[in-house]
Amino acid sequence: MTDKMTDNPLVSVKMITYNHAPYIAQAIEGVLSQKTDFSYELVIGEDCSTDGTREIVLRYAEAHPDIIRVMTSESNVGMRANGRRTTQACRGKYIAWCEGDDYWHRDDKLQLQVAYLEAGDDCTLVHSDCDFYVQSTARRFPSWDTRRGLAPPETPTVAALLKGEYAIRTCTACARLETVRDLLESDSETYGSVRFLMGDTQLWAGLISRGKTRYIPESLATYRVLAESASRSGSHVRQQRFYRSAVELRLHLAKKHGLHESEVTQYRQKLANQDLVLALLTADKQLGEAGYRSLETPTLRHRLLFLASRNVLLNRIARLAWRVKRILKLVLPSASKLRAAINCGKGLALGRNRTGRKTGAIAIDVSGQCAHGQSQRQGPE
Repeated sequence: MTDKMTDNPLVSVKMITYNHAPYIAQAIEGVLSQKTDFSYELVIGEDCSTDGTREIVLRYAEAHPDIIRVMTSESNVGMRANGRRTTQACRGKYIAWCEGDDYWHRDDKLQLQVAYLEAGDDCTLVHSDCDFYVQSTARRFPSWDTRRGLAPPETPTVAALLKGEYAIRTCTACARLETVRDLLESDSETYGSVRFLMGDTQLWAGLISRGKTRYIPESLATYRVLAESASRSGSHVRQQRFYRSAVELRLHLAKKHGLHESEVTQYRQKLANQDLVLALLTADKQLGEAGYRSLETPTLRHRLLFLASRNVLLNRIARLAWRVKRILKLVLPSASKLRAAINCGKGLALGRNRTGRKTGAIAIDVSGQCAHGQSQRQGPE
């Protein structure tokens, strides 16, 4: 394509990056390789990386001034502020996302997705299948959704998204920028609250509620799974805060989008369960009491968690048992649990956490469900 950038590009590609030196060049090259019959720009939000990412980004910007613009500052502004300023700098009619450690392996990704958005059928969001690439083992899982029967329904719903029946990966998404901005400005609690450590899910839910969502059953991008994540943190407390936040977000979205009261109740009960586990790990009596009182039908397990959050001796015993159980799960995983993990997408928690780290660990939450959902890594803002 000639003249890829104009003052009014049709598509803005948003790329947020922090300490992605080993991966950022591949991410940028994937965008530059796009073959389109329209103009596009690449807007990179570089948040004062300490590993040489900024230098790499600036070299690319100097070599491709007709395509790349870089948003940066003299000091680190944090994931949310970096995301906001990058979105504000986008000038296209449509916005596509590619994080600094993911990449597009199909050079027709933008062309295919924009065709859907330009069709004029009230489509607000297009996403696709993708490959998973596990960095620690250099193993690729092609066409993740298709091969595991995880493609979204023809008419996707917010309820199905929250249940984890399908997922929308940030690196595969392209949407109407006007709608994205309208959503972000319409509800600061949903899209800006620091209570929610996940940041992609609420935007996808909002876009689904605003218009049609299209899915391309072809792998157009590669989602890179890194070892560093909230769900692989050595801190049990940090892991549990992450899981609790994910459930709290789902409860919030269930209420916001008018899901059936029975579904709202389910998320409320799951949140109470998460509160009890976090209360156990932090010996927080008030949190434990609040969680226990929120349960409609407490089980013996709930009662024991509640008591352990209030009694020092029981708390020490329970936390020791917790650690032993975790070690046994790692050392002696049963065949049934392995099969369950595989059937549940290998338990890969999708997305990024508030620190900007991508979550991609094998993670089973305390309710026994795979951690589906997308956390805020450098997600759409």
